[in-house]
Amino acid sequence: SISPSTTVKKVMKKIIKEFNIQESDAGDYLLKLVNGTILEPNDHIGSFASHNDCQVKLFLTPTRPVQG
Repeated sequence: SISPSTTVKKVMKKIIKEFNIQESDAGDYLLKLVNGTILEPNDHIGSFASHNDCQVKLFLTPTRPVQG
């Protein structure tokens, strides 16, 4: 649970810590909404919340497609 005024940058820091992502690899990821909108670091999470249930579904996505 986070405050609606929390920026995407702060959410990413929390995600990096929670998922044990190395700081050196953190720049290889971004956050997207269900509709594919890429979130910018200074965006406030609350601006993307649905009004009915006050939550946002986020996808942690690599900036480069995985090849292999």
